Amino acid sequence: MENPKIENTSDYSIFKQVNFNREKNLRHIKNLKAILLKENLLHLHPILVNEKMEVVDGQHRLEAAKELSLPIFYIKSDLSYDHILNSNLFQKKLSLKDVIKFYANKDKIDSYIQLFDYLKKIDVQPKCFFGLIFGGINREIIDFIKSGKFQFPDNRTTIDKLIASYSEFMGFVKSKRITPFSMFTTADFTIGYRNLVLSQGFNENVFLSKIEQRWFDLKPQLNSKEWTRQMIGIYNWKNHTPLQNNDA
Repeated sequence: MENPKIENTSDYSIFKQVNFNREKNLRHIKNLKAILLKENLLHLHPILVNEKMEVVDGQHRLEAAKELSLPIFYIKSDLSYDHILNSNLFQKKLSLKDVIKFYANKDKIDSYIQLFDYLKKIDVQPKCFFGLIFGGINREIIDFIKSGKFQFPDNRTTIDKLIASYSEFMGFVKSKRITPFSMFTTADFTIGYRNLVLSQGFNENVFLSKIEQRWFDLKPQLNSKEWTRQMIGIYNWKNHTPLQNNDA
């Protein structure tokens, strides 16, 4: 088999982006630029493009070269779009959110479109989101999502209820500027929050009233069970119809 021809150019305009590729990581581009300033080895790591000049592999190298005004080396081949997903997974650079975006935008899989829309709506990472709607996430679920076979559950009413409540809570957290903000965007927290909202007898208005008075009790917790305990404790403060903590 004939070796692929490596070409080079400084005309970055000939390259096209693929809209379902992973999001560009600005920190990764910054690191690449620092490396290139020390030693330019772009000729040993050409980017891959298809017949349409769409960048299938190497968008970060291209961006770094462009910002430094360095020639970019590339190989043109009849690569399929699936190479984007397979290459990034092989290099362990593709996040779970990038995988979901790929299947949503490229293959137009309805479950992935719904999932990606939800992630954009509440602006959290997938593990946090799955903690909220599934009560947890494990390697089996992650591998299933990466396989492209994920099916969105039918209990949309419950999911919409959880998302609406979580969004309302996060709006409150931002208004009070409660820190560290990151503690509310972990899977442990969203699992605990899910346990609260799905507790028998839970009332959204009662919770908002209690949290308004006891927001200073919100402290980082070790795990989802401790988050459940804390949140239900706040809900039950001076409450004649307290919730039971079934996760204790």
